[in-house]
Formats: sequence, structure tokens, C-alpha cells
Amino acid sequence: MTTEAEKENKKWAETNILEYIDEDLIQTLYENQKRIKEEGKGKFYPYPYLLIFDDVLCDEALSHKRSYISKIATTGRHFCISSIVSC
Repeated sequence: MTTEAEKENKKWAETNILEYIDEDLIQTLYENQKRIKEEGKGKFYPYPYLLIFDDVLCDEALSHKRSYISKIATTGRHFCISSIVSC
């Protein structure tokens, strides 16, 4: 079954699945969502995101205490970012 998103973007899997954790991308997403929520003051609300981290137990990006991945895990819900981590 083809979803509406797949119909609009034929290469959705290529554009939405990464083989590695891109901390710059995650930082940009976090900061943009935070800015939208803070500046919107109720007029606009950030578009919801779901990040799935699969088989990342040994990934170096997860070992940094102050990484944006840690921020996503602890405060992402305030900015419409949910995450699932599979080791």
C-alpha cells in the first residue's frame, strides 16, 4: 500500500533514512523546532518528528553527555520530537 507521503516523494526512503547519526542534522532540527515553538507563541506549532535510532549501542555520538541526541531524549518532547532507540 502506497502512502500519500510516498506518492509525493518517490525517493522517501533515500531522503529520510541515514546510515549514520548526523549530529549536525539533529542539532539543526532541535534548534529549529525550539525556535518555532518559542517564536510562534501559539500561532504556529512545530511539525512533529519521530527519530528512530536503530542498532546504535556503540555509536560515538551517543557517548557525548551534552550531545543533541541527549537533548532529544530528555527535552525533545517539548518541541514535538519523539525518539525510539533500539540497541
